[in-house]
Amino acid sequence: MSGVPGARLEQPFDLLEHWAISTPERPYFVDGTHELSFAQAYEHARKLATALRALGVQEGEVVALELSSALQVLFIPALMQLRAATVIHRESGPVHANWLFSSNRTSSERARRTVPVDGAFLRDVAEHAELRESLPYPSRASLLRLAHSSGSTGTPKAIPLTLEMAHHRALAANELAVPGQPFMSLLDMGTASGFHTYLGGLLRGEAFYNPGNAAHNLALLSRYRVSALKLSPIQLSELLAEAERTGTPLDGLTALYCAGSVVPVALRQRVRSLGGIRLYCLYGSTEAGRCAERELLDDDTANVGQIAEGTELRIVDEAGNDVPAGQSGHVRYRRAHQAVEYFEDPFATEAAFVDGWFLTGDIGHISPRGELILDGRSNEVMNVG
Repeated sequence: MSGVPGARLEQPFDLLEHWAISTPERPYFVDGTHELSFAQAYEHARKLATALRALGVQEGEVVALELSSALQVLFIPALMQLRAATVIHRESGPVHANWLFSSNRTSSERARRTVPVDGAFLRDVAEHAELRESLPYPSRASLLRLAHSSGSTGTPKAIPLTLEMAHHRALAANELAVPGQPFMSLLDMGTASGFHTYLGGLLRGEAFYNPGNAAHNLALLSRYRVSALKLSPIQLSELLAEAERTGTPLDGLTALYCAGSVVPVALRQRVRSLGGIRLYCLYGSTEAGRCAERELLDDDTANVGQIAEGTELRIVDEAGNDVPAGQSGHVRYRRAHQAVEYFEDPFATEAAFVDGWFLTGDIGHISPRGELILDGRSNEVMNVG
């Protein structure tokens, strides 16, 4: 299924309604234990929206979630119906939320009000009528989500994702999927990648396959014949080890997209030895999206590939001036529909964004073939885990 022709995420709850009507039994969420159809998700989300409105959740508020993925995929569309922004709760994070809905705490310094999501809360939701109306977001610039940066260059920061930005990130996630076949990100809903994978599925009318540990992921991969995966090198190593330990063939898997850190040489060689699976590296950031990409057919760990379509890249010196071709310098890039600031953090914004360009913190140069070669970091802080 290719999705709704020309569909956009301007009114994401309308997409859920579309699939609930046109393909009601089609899976919306799958994690091996729970499987929700689009029709079930639509019904539950509307009841939940009624309960949240009764509690006093207002349009434009920031709502933090500290819930299982099975609950998140109901809260997120319910809050979309109310036009509230979501964020994954971090007790030591940068965001102070209006609300926190949590399965394991009754208060938080990071939220004005905490609501325990327990059995009594869920029973109360089930008794509510379904909220019918869904007022449109006022503009494409409306805040949809606060995503946390990776933290690879220090403390994670909050990145505001508008409807317009989320739409284009969802389209980018869908570029990795084989049309009509299951696609899975092993980065969960708490990550920007996992959230964009969920939104991409909403555009296509496809399920979100919830990741877990290696055994769980391998089971979903085999049961649902997932054709492409986005994951970190560590997750790939654990998945291959589990497949080898259990003797499980990776039938149907055709592509692996690694992000977050360098793919070690030994891991590349393990994938190549399997045959039939193409391995790619994706270089980019939560702030600005994909910068460069390439298929890993060799053992060069510095080459991150050709500049991605729609990306502008500069290699500059300490003063921000472009360096001569082939010379090493600071890597900065920009894309349409990227973030240009951190949420309520002008000091971090000033350090990371200059005239619309995102400063990666990496040192690199462009090869004669137009590929980005990373030569190091401009600081010593790097989390490759």
